[in-house]
Amino acid sequence: MRSLSVCVVLSTFIRSYVTASYMANIVLTPPRTPTATVIFLHGLGDTGHGWADAMEMLQARTPWVKYVLPTGATRAITINRGYPMSAWYDIKSFGPNRDREIDDVAGLEGSRRIIEAIIADEERSGIPFNRIIVGGFSQGAATSLYTAFQHKTALAGCIALSGYLPRSTDFPGLMHASNKATPLFMAHGTEDEVVMYDWGKSSHDFLVKAGVTNSKFVTLDMMGHSATPKELNMVADFIVRTVPEQ
Repeated sequence: MRSLSVCVVLSTFIRSYVTASYMANIVLTPPRTPTATVIFLHGLGDTGHGWADAMEMLQARTPWVKYVLPTGATRAITINRGYPMSAWYDIKSFGPNRDREIDDVAGLEGSRRIIEAIIADEERSGIPFNRIIVGGFSQGAATSLYTAFQHKTALAGCIALSGYLPRSTDFPGLMHASNKATPLFMAHGTEDEVVMYDWGKSSHDFLVKAGVTNSKFVTLDMMGHSATPKELNMVADFIVRTVPEQ
Protein backbone atom coordinates (compact mmCIF):
# COMPACT_ATOMS: atom_id res chain seq x y z
CA MET A 1 0.00 0.00 0.00
CA ARG A 2 1.25 3.48 -0.76
CA SER A 3 2.65 5.73 1.93
CA LEU A 4 1.52 9.17 2.93
CA SER A 5 3.99 11.51 1.33
CA VAL A 6 2.64 14.98 1.97
CA CYS A 7 4.23 16.69 4.96
CA VAL A 8 1.74 17.46 7.67
CA VAL A 9 2.77 19.40 10.73
CA LEU A 10 -0.33 19.95 12.81
CA SER A 11 0.08 22.67 15.17
CA THR A 12 0.73 23.35 18.71
CA PHE A 13 -2.00 24.58 20.91
CA ILE A 14 -4.22 27.02 19.02
CA ARG A 15 -4.64 26.41 15.34
CA SER A 16 -7.97 28.10 14.66
CA TYR A 17 -10.82 29.61 16.58
CA VAL A 18 -14.50 28.66 16.52
CA THR A 19 -17.02 31.47 16.71
CA ALA A 20 -20.15 29.36 17.21
CA SER A 21 -20.91 27.13 20.17
CA TYR A 22 -21.32 24.13 17.88
CA MET A 23 -20.05 23.25 14.45
CA ALA A 24 -21.39 20.37 12.38
CA ASN A 25 -19.24 17.27 12.00
CA ILE A 26 -16.96 17.02 8.99
CA VAL A 27 -17.70 13.69 7.31
CA LEU A 28 -15.30 12.27 4.74
CA THR A 29 -17.29 9.69 2.81
CA PRO A 30 -15.21 7.11 0.91
CA PRO A 31 -15.68 6.40 -2.80
CA ARG A 32 -17.33 3.08 -1.98
CA THR A 33 -19.85 2.00 0.64
CA PRO A 34 -18.03 2.32 3.97
CA THR A 35 -17.54 -0.76 6.10
CA ALA A 36 -15.73 1.00 8.98
CA THR A 37 -15.62 4.41 10.64
CA VAL A 38 -12.88 6.45 12.30
CA ILE A 39 -14.07 9.23 14.62
CA PHE A 40 -11.15 11.63 15.13
CA LEU A 41 -11.11 14.49 17.65
CA HIS A 42 -9.03 17.65 17.25
CA GLY A 43 -6.91 19.34 19.90
CA LEU A 44 -7.55 22.46 21.96
CA GLY A 45 -8.55 25.48 19.86
CA ASP A 46 -8.70 23.54 16.60
CA THR A 47 -11.74 22.27 14.67
CA GLY A 48 -12.67 19.20 12.68
CA HIS A 49 -11.61 21.15 9.58
CA GLY A 50 -8.08 21.34 10.96
CA TRP A 51 -7.63 17.59 10.55
CA ALA A 52 -9.49 17.11 7.28
CA ASP A 53 -6.37 17.12 5.10
CA ALA A 54 -4.62 14.52 7.25
CA MET A 55 -7.71 12.29 7.32
CA GLU A 56 -8.09 12.60 3.54
CA MET A 57 -4.56 11.23 3.20
CA LEU A 58 -5.44 8.35 5.51
CA GLN A 59 -8.57 7.72 3.48
CA ALA A 60 -6.46 7.41 0.33
CA ARG A 61 -4.99 4.29 1.95
CA THR A 62 -8.28 3.13 3.43
CA PRO A 63 -11.00 3.81 0.84
CA TRP A 64 -13.49 1.59 2.72
CA VAL A 65 -13.39 3.83 5.83
CA LYS A 66 -15.59 6.83 6.64
CA TYR A 67 -13.92 9.58 8.69
CA VAL A 68 -16.05 11.67 11.07
CA LEU A 69 -14.40 14.82 12.44
CA PRO A 70 -16.49 16.57 15.11
CA THR A 71 -15.70 19.98 16.59
CA GLY A 72 -15.81 20.63 20.31
CA ALA A 73 -18.03 23.30 21.79
CA THR A 74 -16.67 26.79 22.35
CA ARG A 75 -15.95 27.34 26.03
CA ALA A 76 -13.82 29.54 28.27
CA ILE A 77 -10.39 28.00 28.83
CA THR A 78 -8.76 28.80 32.16
CA ILE A 79 -5.14 28.39 31.02
CA ASN A 80 -5.88 30.83 28.19
CA ARG A 81 -7.05 33.51 30.64
CA GLY A 82 -10.65 32.55 30.09
CA TYR A 83 -10.60 33.21 26.35
CA PRO A 84 -13.24 31.08 24.61
CA MET A 85 -12.15 28.48 22.09
CA SER A 86 -13.24 25.10 20.81
CA ALA A 87 -12.42 22.44 23.34
CA TRP A 88 -13.63 19.13 24.73
CA TYR A 89 -13.32 20.42 28.33
CA ASP A 90 -11.71 23.23 30.28
CA ILE A 91 -8.03 22.92 31.23
CA LYS A 92 -7.07 24.68 34.44
CA SER A 93 -3.31 24.11 34.46
CA PHE A 94 -0.41 22.16 33.04
CA GLY A 95 1.91 20.56 35.54
CA PRO A 96 3.88 17.44 36.46
CA ASN A 97 0.68 15.63 37.48
CA ARG A 98 -1.21 16.68 34.34
CA ASP A 99 -2.19 13.10 33.51
CA ARG A 100 -3.58 12.51 37.01
CA GLU A 101 -5.46 15.74 37.63
CA ILE A 102 -9.24 15.91 37.47
CA ASP A 103 -10.14 18.53 34.91
CA ASP A 104 -13.54 19.92 34.04
CA VAL A 105 -15.38 16.67 34.75
CA ALA A 106 -18.75 18.01 33.61
CA GLY A 107 -17.29 19.19 30.31
CA LEU A 108 -15.36 15.97 29.80
CA GLU A 109 -18.46 13.89 30.51
CA GLY A 110 -20.51 16.04 28.14
CA SER A 111 -17.99 15.49 25.36
CA ARG A 112 -17.92 11.75 26.08
CA ARG A 113 -21.69 11.66 25.61
CA ILE A 114 -21.37 13.51 22.29
CA ILE A 115 -18.83 10.97 21.02
CA GLU A 116 -20.97 8.10 22.34
CA ALA A 117 -23.88 9.53 20.33
CA ILE A 118 -21.75 9.62 17.17
CA ILE A 119 -20.71 6.00 17.78
CA ALA A 120 -24.37 5.05 18.19
CA ASP A 121 -25.29 6.89 14.97
CA GLU A 122 -22.61 4.99 13.07
CA GLU A 123 -23.85 1.68 14.47
CA ARG A 124 -27.41 2.52 13.45
CA SER A 125 -26.17 3.36 9.95
CA GLY A 126 -24.82 -0.19 9.57
CA ILE A 127 -21.24 0.04 10.88
CA PRO A 128 -20.85 -2.49 13.72
CA PHE A 129 -19.16 -1.38 16.93
CA ASN A 130 -16.21 -3.66 16.22
CA ARG A 131 -15.56 -1.66 13.02
CA ILE A 132 -15.50 1.77 14.73
CA ILE A 133 -12.25 3.42 15.86
CA VAL A 134 -12.16 6.45 18.15
CA GLY A 135 -9.05 8.62 18.10
CA GLY A 136 -7.68 12.09 18.48
CA PHE A 137 -4.81 14.50 18.93
CA SER A 138 -3.80 16.18 22.21
CA GLN A 139 -6.99 17.05 24.12
CA GLY A 140 -8.88 15.05 21.49
CA ALA A 141 -6.63 12.06 22.27
CA ALA A 142 -7.42 12.46 25.97
CA THR A 143 -11.15 12.52 25.25
CA SER A 144 -10.81 9.48 22.97
CA LEU A 145 -9.05 7.44 25.65
CA TYR A 146 -11.64 8.50 28.19
CA THR A 147 -14.50 7.52 25.87
CA ALA A 148 -13.25 4.36 24.18
CA PHE A 149 -12.36 2.42 27.30
CA GLN A 150 -15.67 3.24 28.99
CA HIS A 151 -17.78 2.14 26.02
CA LYS A 152 -20.06 -0.75 26.94
CA THR A 153 -19.50 -2.65 23.69
CA ALA A 154 -16.11 -3.58 22.24
CA LEU A 155 -14.84 -1.10 19.68
CA ALA A 156 -12.34 -1.74 16.89
CA GLY A 157 -9.62 0.44 18.37
CA CYS A 158 -8.42 3.69 19.91
CA ILE A 159 -5.78 6.12 18.61
CA ALA A 160 -4.15 8.69 20.91
CA LEU A 161 -1.59 11.08 19.40
CA SER A 162 0.31 13.42 21.73
CA GLY A 163 -2.30 12.91 24.42
CA TYR A 164 -2.82 11.77 27.99
CA LEU A 165 -5.41 10.06 30.16
CA PRO A 166 -7.63 12.47 32.11
CA ARG A 167 -9.03 11.41 35.50
CA SER A 168 -6.49 8.61 35.66
CA THR A 169 -6.91 8.16 39.42
CA ASP A 170 -10.61 7.38 38.95
CA PHE A 171 -10.29 5.60 35.63
CA PRO A 172 -9.87 1.95 36.68
CA GLY A 173 -13.34 2.14 38.21
CA LEU A 174 -14.77 3.74 35.07
CA MET A 175 -13.36 1.29 32.52
CA HIS A 176 -15.67 -1.29 30.98
CA ALA A 177 -14.41 -4.87 30.76
CA SER A 178 -15.65 -5.21 27.16
CA ASN A 179 -12.98 -2.80 25.93
CA LYS A 180 -9.93 -3.87 27.91
CA ALA A 181 -8.82 -5.90 24.88
CA THR A 182 -9.56 -3.09 22.41
CA PRO A 183 -6.41 -2.33 20.36
CA LEU A 184 -4.74 0.92 21.43
CA PHE A 185 -2.19 2.92 19.44
CA MET A 186 -0.45 5.79 21.24
CA ALA A 187 2.37 7.93 19.87
CA HIS A 188 4.21 10.87 21.39
CA GLY A 189 7.11 13.13 20.47
CA THR A 190 10.05 13.40 22.85
CA GLU A 191 10.18 17.19 22.34
CA ASP A 192 6.49 17.85 22.95
CA GLU A 193 6.34 21.26 24.62
CA VAL A 194 2.59 21.21 25.38
CA VAL A 195 1.73 17.68 26.52
CA MET A 196 5.03 16.42 27.88
CA TYR A 197 6.30 13.09 26.62
CA ASP A 198 6.38 11.65 30.15
CA TRP A 199 2.67 12.45 30.60
CA GLY A 200 1.79 10.44 27.50
CA LYS A 201 4.06 7.52 28.43
CA SER A 202 2.83 7.38 32.01
CA SER A 203 -0.78 7.43 30.76
CA HIS A 204 -0.07 4.43 28.55
CA ASP A 205 1.63 2.59 31.40
CA PHE A 206 -1.31 3.38 33.67
CA LEU A 207 -3.80 1.96 31.15
CA VAL A 208 -1.76 -1.24 30.85
CA LYS A 209 -1.66 -1.54 34.64
CA ALA A 210 -5.44 -0.98 34.71
CA GLY A 211 -5.98 -3.95 32.40
CA VAL A 212 -5.62 -2.80 28.78
CA THR A 213 -4.12 -5.85 27.10
CA ASN A 214 -3.55 -4.90 23.45
CA SER A 215 -1.59 -1.66 23.27
CA LYS A 216 1.38 -0.09 21.53
CA PHE A 217 3.21 3.08 22.52
CA VAL A 218 5.52 4.67 19.93
CA THR A 219 8.22 7.15 20.87
CA LEU A 220 8.94 9.69 18.12
CA ASP A 221 12.37 11.22 18.62
CA MET A 222 12.71 14.98 18.21
CA MET A 223 9.01 15.51 17.42
CA GLY A 224 7.16 18.33 19.16
CA HIS A 225 3.42 18.81 19.63
CA SER A 226 2.57 17.93 16.07
CA ALA A 227 1.91 15.09 13.66
CA THR A 228 4.27 13.97 10.90
CA PRO A 229 3.97 11.76 7.80
CA LYS A 230 5.87 9.00 9.61
CA GLU A 231 3.37 9.02 12.45
CA LEU A 232 0.37 9.20 10.12
CA ASN A 233 1.68 6.23 8.16
CA MET A 234 1.74 4.27 11.43
CA VAL A 235 -1.82 5.38 12.11
CA ALA A 236 -2.84 4.17 8.64
CA ASP A 237 -1.16 0.82 9.33
CA PHE A 238 -3.10 0.54 12.60
CA ILE A 239 -6.39 1.27 10.82
CA VAL A 240 -5.67 -1.33 8.14
CA ARG A 241 -4.89 -3.94 10.81
CA THR A 242 -7.86 -3.25 13.04
CA VAL A 243 -10.56 -2.68 10.39
CA PRO A 244 -9.24 -4.44 7.28
CA GLU A 245 -10.91 -4.08 3.93
CA GLN A 246 -14.12 -6.05 3.47
